[in-house]
Amino acid sequence: MEDKQWTHLASLNPAERGTRWPSCWPPTQSVWWCAAIQLRKRREQSAQEQTARKERRMSRGRYTIGIAIAALLVCVDSGTAQQGCTLPESITTTSGKGVKMASRESSLLREWIAIHDQDLPLDFATSPIVATRYANREYQLTTETVLQAREDITAIHVTYITFDVFGDRMTSLGATTVVDIAAGESKPFSWRWRSNANDSERFFASLAFVSRVRTKDGAVHSADYDRVLCVAEIFALAATEADLRPGSN
Repeated sequence: MEDKQWTHLASLNPAERGTRWPSCWPPTQSVWWCAAIQLRKRREQSAQEQTARKERRMSRGRYTIGIAIAALLVCVDSGTAQQGCTLPESITTTSGKGVKMASRESSLLREWIAIHDQDLPLDFATSPIVATRYANREYQLTTETVLQAREDITAIHVTYITFDVFGDRMTSLGATTVVDIAAGESKPFSWRWRSNANDSERFFASLAFVSRVRTKDGAVHSADYDRVLCVAEIFALAATEADLRPGSN
């Protein structure tokens, strides 16, 4: 193609050649000299285009790498937050499996988790298992447990958080009882809450903890919610601080 163009230009007179091929200046130069100049310019232009394309590719690569690094940092950050959740020695947990799920076609056994806080004057002495039942024409969530006092107690509040089979929080159940418990004494308790058919079907796990205690001297002791959330995280249960408060739906 270029040879035909050069042959055509060679047939033109110098003035006409300069008009048709402005880059060939002065027009008195031979057509082959003009061709050489044009070829060099085209090569320079091609090299510049290749450089520009390379820079665009490198720019896109840097942008992609930047996004990947940012995502990695977020993942590392998230992983650090999860693995960085540690409990003090005063906090221990017990857990286990209870009755089967409500669905007859499921082989899953409901799970329960209890938090034992040595900093509180009250603790679970037995497993706080939550079960479902249908009584008096209504679905219910029920529990029976024994609490033991380290100090003289005048009132207690225990919280149960329920979760579905995917680890998502369903509801927070609270039980407040005004009762005297002497230091060293163990006392049985049973509570029940109204539920429904759908929640009874979905309910899979419960997390129980002593949330507030009033001692005989009038002092009120409260659970550390950060520790409770840490336990929930360890067991892969989704909960927020607001979820820990009874009545949160």
